[in-house]
Amino acid sequence: MPPFKEANSFAIGTILQSRYRVENKLAQGGMSEIYLGVDQKTGDNVAIKVLPIRLGDESLRARFLREAKLAERVRHPNVVETFCGGTEGSVPYLVMEHLPGETLHDRIVRGGPMKYHEARELLLEILEGIGAAHQEDVLHRDLKPSNILLTKTGVKLIDFGLSKSLDKVETSITEPQEALGTPSYMSPEQVLAEPLSHQSDLYAVGLIFFEMLSGIRAFPSHGKSPERVLDSVMFNSPPSLGAHPNQVPEARIPDVDAFIAKASAKGAGERFASAAKMASACPSAES
Repeated sequence: MPPFKEANSFAIGTILQSRYRVENKLAQGGMSEIYLGVDQKTGDNVAIKVLPIRLGDESLRARFLREAKLAERVRHPNVVETFCGGTEGSVPYLVMEHLPGETLHDRIVRGGPMKYHEARELLLEILEGIGAAHQEDVLHRDLKPSNILLTKTGVKLIDFGLSKSLDKVETSITEPQEALGTPSYMSPEQVLAEPLSHQSDLYAVGLIFFEMLSGIRAFPSHGKSPERVLDSVMFNSPPSLGAHPNQVPEARIPDVDAFIAKASAKGAGERFASAAKMASACPSAES
């Protein structure tokens, strides 16, 4: 039986852009399928992200193809490289570098709180990647541990599916403001569907840093409705690291708490002005 016919996706052996051959399905989520492919020109493996035809609503198709357009603009060692995108028949797809590794989410679940120097090194790489996106006026809008891949060569930011351009021309052809994202990592302005900025992504980075150091989310979602999580986002602040098991040097906890508090301030203007400024303000690993 031909694989994936029931999902109306690519059959094994499909050739995209006369170059990329579909090999087999690697994963399937609610909004996309990931296939292993081969670049027939170089012999390298690639990952092919597909929007299933069952999700072929025009707004979803437009958002998926916009992801391809924006992702191709961001070229940096800490961002997954997108080679091309397009539509085969009625199926939109992206062709990206194939990166074996585990997500930051998996690492936290497996290993618990990280040592401070390890978390700090990852944070700086995350900020390098998101800073490169911001230099291209691209917002990620869905930064979270499961969208950060840990590879042999370092951090890679993945899944720009909710990304948005700050370019005026690009913005004028995209959808109206929407409250999109993952509740535990959404900034207050994102919750309110207000205009976003670079600081909206940096807010999520601050919460991710807290999670790396504590092993738990600043605004847990387990057993809570999305509405309750968003209420916490709007009115609560991340707790002190000292209130949870962690591996941060005790003398460093007040400085690290203050750093996370600034990154996750409720007002965008109270946060770090850029990824570079946030990186330079991160407390040293030396006790």
